[in-house]
Order: sequence, then structure tokens, then C-alpha cells
Amino acid sequence: MTADTVGIRMMRFVRALAALAGFLCLFSAPGRCAESGATAVGFLVCSPGPVSDRVRIELRLGIRNGSDAGRTYKVGFYLDRAVDAALVHSESVTVPAGAGRLVSHWLSTKALWGRHRLLYRVRTPGSAAMLGEWPIEVFASDTPALPWAQCVWLDPGNMAPAVSRAQKATPSEVRRMVDAMRDIGATFILISYVEGVTFNMGPFYPSKVPELGKPALDFDAIGVVLDQAERNGQHVILGLGRGADLTLVYDGVKDPARVAKALDLGRRVTRELWGRYSRYRSLYGWYLSHEPTDLAAAAAFLNPMADFMHSLAPEKVVVVAPSGTPILSPAVLAAARYDVLTYQDAVGPGYVPYKYTWNPENRLAQLDDVCRAYCEAHKGSGKHLWSDTETWEMAGPAYGNPYPAAFARVLRQMEIARKHFDTLTLYEFMATMTAPGTRMGPCDPRSMELYRSVKAHFTSQLAEARARTGRLRSKTAKETHR
Repeated sequence: MTADTVGIRMMRFVRALAALAGFLCLFSAPGRCAESGATAVGFLVCSPGPVSDRVRIELRLGIRNGSDAGRTYKVGFYLDRAVDAALVHSESVTVPAGAGRLVSHWLSTKALWGRHRLLYRVRTPGSAAMLGEWPIEVFASDTPALPWAQCVWLDPGNMAPAVSRAQKATPSEVRRMVDAMRDIGATFILISYVEGVTFNMGPFYPSKVPELGKPALDFDAIGVVLDQAERNGQHVILGLGRGADLTLVYDGVKDPARVAKALDLGRRVTRELWGRYSRYRSLYGWYLSHEPTDLAAAAAFLNPMADFMHSLAPEKVVVVAPSGTPILSPAVLAAARYDVLTYQDAVGPGYVPYKYTWNPENRLAQLDDVCRAYCEAHKGSGKHLWSDTETWEMAGPAYGNPYPAAFARVLRQMEIARKHFDTLTLYEFMATMTAPGTRMGPCDPRSMELYRSVKAHFTSQLAEARARTGRLRSKTAKETHR
């Protein structure tokens, strides 16, 4: 297995299993966790922004009642000012002793152009009111997703000595990489996994979970990413990894003992990560690294894990990335207890149902219809819909030796996806993009060119979006004052 192969396979964990199974204002720190007495609250907005004026965003307030008796809380969500005239939603919720509860409200961004503050206020008898906010920017757009990616994926296995094709990974180099992600418009980062046990790499943080083995690096890569992201006002989603059970959601979900073992490991890893990193405001949520095809069957593992993650912090999102041929329906999505689905576009290996053709054009020819079907299935499901746009390709005849794709191809994928999804994400950063001044990543001129092109696209599209939004705001203001 070549280093390049590992670079792509790290997060995908051998995607062939899917076939067998059938600038500154954009980057704003979230509202701090507030506490009053025995109550703690956390607040975030999904998607974290910026967003278009053609989506609904979810305001997610997690309330944790640490007292020995149930409490009733009055919650209000506000736009820009915490006053009655700016109230967008209110409700009362009773939280049992020692439990947590999510208060959720979906808000349309139609005509909400510009920069805003989304605020909450929580009141309970005998305690001071708790307040917090989340800044967000809304751009005028002709599609639900903005024309640039707001998220990039990170496979930390690419930092391992056996994989790294350049300088050894160091904390300072990882910080430069996170900055480079920010500079192409990534307001949040999705870490594909925190351990690479399947590839004999161990965890990428100082873990005490014995099954994860010896750390793969001599520093805490996960902590460094979280810390630098917090400095930049970015957000981070942590992927659990799969332990030693690579194929659980393909051939193991009907085996209760196997599912129970995976759940036990997943809960212990999650609890350890929460204990180490919950202090970071940049921690935005969790990613379940198993990539299911049959979502209904995989619920035996995915739903209990999501429940556990939400028990620690109800507001943190839980993300799942289905395979290239997912079996799903509106009913299955509505019953799912995770929050976000980010769909692999499968363009990299030219995937068509149950076959790799090694020609991305074959998948691109189907992509509009595929994305439209995902969008239709999501209607009324209460789940967020993100893309998972692949920035690599393979020549075949076997699954391996990936290389960075040309930006012209990636742009075609993004143009299709943004018509159907709410948020665009790019998979994967380290294996396919190298920023000037960074010394980690592939020694490949194509990766340098892809980074430069993605950055230029972001810069131009951001300027265009701001100009367009400004014109609409001015026009609306003039019409209002006539």
C-alpha cells in the first residue's frame, strides 16, 4: 500500500466496501457555554455559517440540569437583540434532574442578508438569566449552498511518519495547516477519525483507551487542531474512528454482541474526548466514521451512539456520511437520531452503482439526479443535508494510488451539489491540497495548484457574494423608505 493510497483510504476505510454492500467576519467564535447554579447551557447554529438566503438554519440550545430535582426553563431565541420585538421563538421545557434536553428551532434565512447575531435567553426560577449568541453572515445566492466550500475534511493519518511525504508533522505545521484551511473559506473542519487502529496507527491524541494502542504521533494533533481553530474562530467536528471493526455497518449490525462491543468502545472514546476537549469552544460536534449503505440496518449502531453523544451535550451535532449508494427513505431519515448527513459524491473513482469505472465523468453524468434524490428524501426529515465533494481521483484498475483532481473537475461537482445541498464540504485536505509555506502534505505540483485554485475561487466568490448582497440590501432599504 502506497503512502498516497493510505492518504485517501484513511477516512474512507476502504470505500470498496460500499460496492460490496450493495475572512475575518466569516470566522467568529461561538457563544460560550453559560452556567447558572446547577444549570449549564450550550448554543450553536447549524450550519455554522456563512449561509445563503435560501436555507433554514437550526438554532440548537442544549440545557443540562445538574440539580437533584427537575427544573422548568423558559427559552427565547432572538435576532440581533434580546428584546421582545426581536423574538423569533420561545418555549418552556422541563428537564429532569441530572438530564439534558435540546431546544431546537429552524429559522428561514430568506431576506436576512448581512451579518446578524442569533441570541438565546434562558430563565428558570431562582437563578439569573443565561444569555449567549452566535454570529452569522447571510449572503444572497441563486442556490441553497454558497458557491464555495465552508468545510474541509482532515485525515490525521496523513501526519503519521509512515504516510507523510514531506516534513515530519509538528504542532507548528499543524497550526499552519489549519490557517491554510481558513484561508480557503473553511469555517469548520471535519476530522475523519481520531484513531487509525484499522491501519495499525493508534490514536492521534494521548488516549488511555487500551484498544487504541500507542499514539501515532509524539504530540496531541487533535488538541492542536481544536486550539488553532478556536484562535481562528473556526469549528471542529471529531470523528471517532472504527476501532478494529472495519465492516461493522456492512456485515455486523445484526450481531448483537458485535454491536454491543462497538458501542462500548465508541462510548469510552467519546467520553475520553469530551473529558479532554469539551473546554474548547471550537468543538462543534461528532462524526460517526462508519459509512453505512443501509441506513435502517445501521441504525442499530448509529442511533445509540448519537444518543450517547447528545447525552453529553445535546446541542453538539452528530454527523454521518453514507456510502455512494445509500439505501434511505424519508421515514428512515426522520427516525434517525443523528443530525447531519454528508453524502459522498463518489466522483473520485468514477463510481456508478456497485462498480468503480475509474472515469469521474461516469459519476458526474449521474450526479445531478443522485443529489436531487437525496434532497427529495430529506424533505420534512429534520436532518441537515451537506455535500461530501471528493477532490481526488484514481486511474485504476485497483482502488489505490489517488492523486489530486484538477480544480475544473472539482468545480463542476460543487456547481451540481450547491443546487441541492445546504453546505459544501471538500474531502480531503492533506492528501490533495498543499498551501504555500506549509511543509506537510503531498510533494505534488497538482496539490499546490488545487490549493491555489480553491483559494482563488473562494476569494472571488466571496467578493461577488458580498457585492450582490449589498445591492439587494440597498434596494430593499430604498423601497422600504418610499
